[in-house]
Amino acid sequence: MSGHLRDEQLTSAVLDEGDEAREHLETCAECRDEAERAQAALAGFGESVRAEAGRPDGFWAWQRDAILARVAQGTVRTRRLAWAGAMVLVILGAVLLTRPRQPAPRSPATISEWRSPTDWLLRTPGDALLRSTPRVGDFYFPLEPAETGSSKGGNNEG
Repeated sequence: MSGHLRDEQLTSAVLDEGDEAREHLETCAECRDEAERAQAALAGFGESVRAEAGRPDGFWAWQRDAILARVAQGTVRTRRLAWAGAMVLVILGAVLLTRPRQPAPRSPATISEWRSPTDWLLRTPGDALLRSTPRVGDFYFPLEPAETGSSKGGNNEG
């Protein structure tokens, strides 16, 4: 292994997981010192956690009372929220039950004959022509003879 251990390798060596890292620690004093500092910090952390957890019985009684008070307060809030939800449902039900009924649906024939008051806006000028039924011999568009002459500029006389 060349150079010093990376942080990941050093961590695995401290946790006794890396064989290659342990071999490097045997030969490198600088990495070995760093590993010993990390082990000391971990050992000190465990001792501080145990010391912090070792509180007098009065503290734990106070902690239990505080938790029970919080739970009781949460129960009151939950009840208020449940009552508020129930009142919303009652009001919504009253509104839905007391609103006027919709008129009965119209028959399909009545619906197909009904026209909007603004239906005339949708009509095009040729709408009547398109809706009529052709008869034999009728002309929809009168045919006019084609105009010929120089007035249109159609001849190519030079």
